Amino acid sequence: MRAFLVILLSLGILSAGAQAQDKIDPKTADAARAMVAKTGAIAQYERMLDLMIGQVIDVAQRSNPRVNPQEVETVFREVVLPELKGIAPAIMEMSAVAYAQRFTVSELNELTAFYDTPIGQKLLRETPELMSGIMQAAGSIAEQALLGALEKNRDALRRRGIEVPL
Repeated sequence: MRAFLVILLSLGILSAGAQAQDKIDPKTADAARAMVAKTGAIAQYERMLDLMIGQVIDVAQRSNPRVNPQEVETVFREVVLPELKGIAPAIMEMSAVAYAQRFTVSELNELTAFYDTPIGQKLLRETPELMSGIMQAAGSIAEQALLGALEKNRDALRRRGIEVPL
């Protein structure tokens, strides 16, 4: 579910990115788009979705115990996943805007050249699985920390009228 929420939260950034785009030099924007394209960002985004959709399906199946688990998976793979993949171009444009706001044309060209090197290519290949693993581990640690903090502070929360089921 965390992966799904991260994707949804990223959508909120799209409108801000579109507004900021008006203030970017066209040459910088073009260099940023070229760099983002060189990274294979759309393919990476789609691979990351493919890695994360299993977690989302698992949560959906547990949240809908009366629905056939195969039906839940089918719906998510045939309906939800294509929708998420369909926004890839907008996310890539948002990414280009973010890079264009922080890097010069020269720096963007250097980054683009880096991705042509063997280590740059390895970074591109490994990033989706690395990020998925990192997000999963971080989510697990954060969940444990949250549960521990809620348990530890249950009395203080209750005194303030907040009931937290654990």
